Amino acid sequence: MTTIISIHCKESNTKACLQTIEKLIQKNNWIELNSQTISPIDLSSLVLPKGPGFIISSSGSSGGPNQCLHTCSNLNQSAKASGIWLEEQGLELKSCHIINTLPIHHVSGLMPWWRSRSWGAEHTWIQPALMRDPSSLEKHTQSLLLKKSTLLITSLVPTQLQRLLKEPAGIRWLKLFSVIWVGGESLKKDL
Repeated sequence: MTTIISIHCKESNTKACLQTIEKLIQKNNWIELNSQTISPIDLSSLVLPKGPGFIISSSGSSGGPNQCLHTCSNLNQSAKASGIWLEEQGLELKSCHIINTLPIHHVSGLMPWWRSRSWGAEHTWIQPALMRDPSSLEKHTQSLLLKKSTLLITSLVPTQLQRLLKEPAGIRWLKLFSVIWVGGESLKKDL
């Protein structure tokens, strides 16, 4: 029988939370990732695909709450496909350092972490407050680069990109990256 375990990862316990998630995946569990603002829902009648996976609440572009199911095998395929694309661009996956700007209960926060574990790449989570302070964000990220030469990759949602483009330090921060994936909603033409 598949077990569904609800988890809320806080900024203060991200590493411990990820270790718990790894153990739960190995035990073939499904993990409902939620935020403080979204209460866990009754998932007892949900028919889950085989194998471990994640359940993420998402309002998406429709605005209504939906439960999105992501099997670990599907996440693996996604990480493999994006890795192949990066290698075709001339990037070595193990030389990449993924800067994660979104929480794990957001699919665009889960995927950077998942890619890093699939590729053997470094991964660093950025605190939300730092994302709102482009000067500090730039200094923090540059300090990561001083440790060793690495290729930076990040994922942003359009709101973050728009905020960063309004500040010179935000623009300089964006220029530090080899690849920036933007998702979550459509980009406006001016953006």
